Amino acid sequence: MSTKYRHPVAASAGHATVRPLFGAAFLVLVAVLCAGVAAQRGPASGTGVGSQRACEALMDSSGGGHAAVGCKWLQTWASPGVSATTTATLPYFPSVAAQTFGTAPGNIIIPGVAVSPAIAPPAGTTSTGARFANTTIRQMVRVSVGGSKIRLRLSNAATPADLTVDDLHVALWNKAACPTPLPPVPPGTVSRGPACSNIVPGTDTPVTLGGSRSFVVPARSEVYTDPVDFTVGPLGEVAISLYFEGLTPPVTTHIFGFSSAYRVVGVEGTNGNFAGATVFDAATLQGTAALAVASNRVVITGIDVLAPSTTRGIIAVGDSITDGANSTIETNTRWNDYLAERLIEAHKGSGKLPPAVSNSGIGGNKVVTDNAAAAFGVSLLNRFDRDVLSRSGVTDLIVLEGVNDIGQSVTYTEPAENIIAAYRTLIARAHAAGLKIYFATITPIRTEAATAAGVYTGAFSQSQALFEQREPQRQAVNEWILTTNEHDGAIDFNAVMSAPGLLNQLYTPYSLNPLNGTNDQLHPNSTGFRVMASAINLSWFTK
Repeated sequence: MSTKYRHPVAASAGHATVRPLFGAAFLVLVAVLCAGVAAQRGPASGTGVGSQRACEALMDSSGGGHAAVGCKWLQTWASPGVSATTTATLPYFPSVAAQTFGTAPGNIIIPGVAVSPAIAPPAGTTSTGARFANTTIRQMVRVSVGGSKIRLRLSNAATPADLTVDDLHVALWNKAACPTPLPPVPPGTVSRGPACSNIVPGTDTPVTLGGSRSFVVPARSEVYTDPVDFTVGPLGEVAISLYFEGLTPPVTTHIFGFSSAYRVVGVEGTNGNFAGATVFDAATLQGTAALAVASNRVVITGIDVLAPSTTRGIIAVGDSITDGANSTIETNTRWNDYLAERLIEAHKGSGKLPPAVSNSGIGGNKVVTDNAAAAFGVSLLNRFDRDVLSRSGVTDLIVLEGVNDIGQSVTYTEPAENIIAAYRTLIARAHAAGLKIYFATITPIRTEAATAAGVYTGAFSQSQALFEQREPQRQAVNEWILTTNEHDGAIDFNAVMSAPGLLNQLYTPYSLNPLNGTNDQLHPNSTGFRVMASAINLSWFTK
């Protein structure tokens, strides 16, 4: 086996490194010339699409993928890596020891394709996390702003062992090949069929790290790949395919992706590398592999594009409501998705590059304390550096988090003063890094009346006593958000999601718990997410 490239350090914190290339006057001349031949000319201020093309043309070619003066790497999509453990009740790729097919929810057997036998981990080892061998994982994501030169952020942060990636490809997702309308998704599964694994022919592009197609991501690290020439438009949908030849350690995973991920496992003795395959169908796999579908995000945690340094980068920070539960799979209808669409629409015809919007929501996450379930992550206080401050080109963040601190435990409710104290810490850290930080009020935790038996069925309000304990804390946090001048602005999600007569429209019928199909009275539906996005003041990000 060839020697793997080992990345020497984890992804660096802060904004993209700026390395001067030429004299300032020469840079201005070249930027103007490049912008002049671009399909769309940016304004004289240097913030437009034409200037983005100049940044792509001027990127430092001497190594390291550094942006030129006046330019920066800008995160346009994200999904934080959370843990290397699995929760048995959640939709999840099975561990390598369980890679037989046809029984777990979401698995698909393609007619004429042999079923892979189970692949046992080495003797004496055990793991509760997902492990892969001779396996290709293809994951579908949507960017906010586009570009013609990108890089990927890969995470091995939750794993105490090195991770070898043997092949990595990016392509445009051929979503048009999916059945229309998309097949219904039973609770707990994301089965879409092999046609939805298609990529657009001619767009498959290998991605390297340190110039190598095969490389090692060090333990407890996140790394950026080499830049790659790859064109994706605004709101473009991308397929990222990773191949693991040898047995991996438990991989760093984000549980809920709300977009499909496809796993192909090679039958013993065959090559399971299908990273460059146009589609994972029977003709492609030719009896050498079997296919399964889940909605996890595995290893990939970000996509960056090159942009002028004045372009804003917004990160939505939160819990499952920001993560997208229970938005419709494949439709990109989270509140932050709608915000990205609003900003792109607002910038049409302006010649300006819209702000990028990326998602740092983690289902089950808390502000103050680490979650007892590893799959829900460490607290926002403890992940702030990794998921916000170290991300490329960030200028603004919107925080919607605290409902799990108040209502997740059946025995403990975090006092409002503790949550507010944590908010103040986040404000100080954001401002110290030169970022603006906006807070959104916590949305309702109960949206229906009690049943005939006097029981509330919402996720956090199983009894009147619990509700009466929790609701004053939520109201106190929201009052502070709306009245303090310590942050940079408040968004009253609670008000728009509590409008009389609208609750059924905003939370039902699709606001279903993915495990049991019941209305959990906590997570908005796609209509509710759109209403939330409409409450955000766009002038904060368009000045």
